[in-house]
Amino acid sequence: MAIVPFACYVPRSYAQLLWVLPFYGAFTLAIHSGFAVYFPELYPARLRALGASVCFNGGRIVAAVMLPLAGFVKEKLQSLPLALSLLSLTFLLGMVVIALMPETQGRPLPEEAPSP
Repeated sequence: MAIVPFACYVPRSYAQLLWVLPFYGAFTLAIHSGFAVYFPELYPARLRALGASVCFNGGRIVAAVMLPLAGFVKEKLQSLPLALSLLSLTFLLGMVVIALMPETQGRPLPEEAPSP
């Protein structure tokens, strides 16, 4: 969330931007690095493939919705750095969703739950 405004406002020359962009890429793409391992673990074994595909493809659907929103925000603000910085606040939505999810560490998976 912080790297987007940093990349928009800090570099004052093309050379400085070239130094910042690798860090921008690393920070913005790093959130995707654990998805293939993390998403399947959210679901019971019988639903893992379905659950992981819903998570991956759900992100694509959200990205498709964000594209017109990004164009609208850029048009209204007439400032690309400000628009990008405001759009980066969508990471806050993800943080809120994560905070509201139940903790499952130490709990048995549904298929491992003792039967009555």
